[in-house]
Amino acid sequence: MKSQTILRIFILGSFLVIPLFGMAQETPDGTLIRAEGDYKIYTIFNGQKRWIKNIDVFNSYGYKWTNVQVVSPAVLKNIAVNNLIRESGDIKVYALNDAGYKRHIINPVVFESYGFQWEDVAEVSNDEVTSYSDSNLIRQVNDPKVYYLENGKKRWVESPESFYTHNFNWEEIHVINSSDVNSYEDGEVIAPESSMERTSQATPSVPAQPAQPAVPAQPIDGATSTIPAVPAVPATPATPAVPHPDTTAPVISNIQATNITKNSATITWATDEPADSRVSYATTSISNRDYTTGHSINLINLSASTTYYYVVSSTDSNNNTATSSQQSFITLPIYWKPQIVGPYTDYRPNYTPQKEWNGSEYGVVWHDSRAGNNEIYFVKRDANGNNLTNEVRITNDLADSYYPRIAWNGSEFGVVWQDDRDRDELFKLYFARISNDAVKLTDDIKIVNGTTQAGGQKVVWTGSKYGVAYYNGDSGVNEIYLALVSSAGTVEKTVRVSYHVSVQSEDPSLVWTGSEFGIAWHDAGVFFAKFDANGNSVGSEVKIVNIGAYTSISYDGTLYTVTWNNPDGNTYSASGK
Repeated sequence: MKSQTILRIFILGSFLVIPLFGMAQETPDGTLIRAEGDYKIYTIFNGQKRWIKNIDVFNSYGYKWTNVQVVSPAVLKNIAVNNLIRESGDIKVYALNDAGYKRHIINPVVFESYGFQWEDVAEVSNDEVTSYSDSNLIRQVNDPKVYYLENGKKRWVESPESFYTHNFNWEEIHVINSSDVNSYEDGEVIAPESSMERTSQATPSVPAQPAQPAVPAQPIDGATSTIPAVPAVPATPATPAVPHPDTTAPVISNIQATNITKNSATITWATDEPADSRVSYATTSISNRDYTTGHSINLINLSASTTYYYVVSSTDSNNNTATSSQQSFITLPIYWKPQIVGPYTDYRPNYTPQKEWNGSEYGVVWHDSRAGNNEIYFVKRDANGNNLTNEVRITNDLADSYYPRIAWNGSEFGVVWQDDRDRDELFKLYFARISNDAVKLTDDIKIVNGTTQAGGQKVVWTGSKYGVAYYNGDSGVNEIYLALVSSAGTVEKTVRVSYHVSVQSEDPSLVWTGSEFGIAWHDAGVFFAKFDANGNSVGSEVKIVNIGAYTSISYDGTLYTVTWNNPDGNTYSASGK
């Protein structure tokens, strides 16, 4: 037998009172206790307490008022609740919720899915079993959907209007696990106009006080008899004073909705005395039975961009309940929600020129064919566009060089371009270093070499290396890649970004946030992915939309924004993390 520790009682008048500083002796099954200042009586079973709901249940066991032991509210609160019962002689096991509603646990598999122990099932009288109203309302933990059980099936109550139209009671809802929910087949959805009829559930009874001991009968005045005189009957002991119950509800204040995201929020409030916590919203409610003056309930699985209406309530240890007026909050929008930003704009790379600010001037690169074929050129310009240096030719080969991209690393420029000097009509990517004085510091360095064409190059500086995004078709179709290149032009690592083998992935855009790369591109839609400074993937790629092309990307310190063109003639953007 499990046991509960209890301190030895002492007598005060005709009350049994347990000191409020603790408990220190084992409590056997059947011990009756109540909290000081409260008239709710509990019985102990396997070290757990179970509420005796009314006088009929109390009397059905032959309990006596004089056997009820009084403990401090703190001691009572720390005793676990016995919420598993079955009627003597019956195999049906019921679970009880906090409001006193019972629900049949339909089979051993469901019972064991909770980790319940059979020895914790209390065998009770028929009077006690029938004192608990039946519950036919359930919801799965962390899921706001409420179901009504009927003929072995669960029927979703689709809205608050449906809930109230059919006289359902929030207190009746049992919160259960997924195994329990899935043991019921789906039934017809319950709509407000449903023809089902259901009377209001009876509110669980308030426990009645057990009857006081009867006063012994007195002899009739003036009666005579030859029988020897009967000794005087001792005075009737004084009836123990019953504590006057507290009937004042807690005062609720400072209600706030905080930590709001697209699918969650935290509701907080305060009360002027210790009480439990409950938030009712949509078709569900979430509660915490711990008594406190600072209340906090987390709401999850919410819908984005949605207004939620809710009320909070708190009940003290004397069953006095306070309920707030209706409050509301709006969840945040879904990230990557496309929005039209204007008419179609050509977001394909501007082939010439490309510029990079070094803190005081621009470095500008472009290609032109003044030498008979396309070559790459560089010049320094001030903020007003005036040349500060002579134009410097970067490439010098009979093949064409195209589409240079430029980045500043704090002391010099890095330039990446597309080049056909292998004469195979399959462009490769090259890199060169340019000093702040417009001097070419290295020979051309091939950084992407393969059997197929590479292009769409973008380059950024991370503070320690360059990141170069591009497409390449060596896998059979064009896919997006990210190369990490040292300041000297050595390729340290190349990672594949996209794996969309049935379509061409092209025209990547690239940004560095200070801690990670953000990459956007198009193939069968517009996509986004993140990589850390070492080229490791951060999370999963995101498909923003199903169709679009010619992406650009930026970062504002909190969110990425991807912009693209759409065949409907508009330019769209979406922001996210």
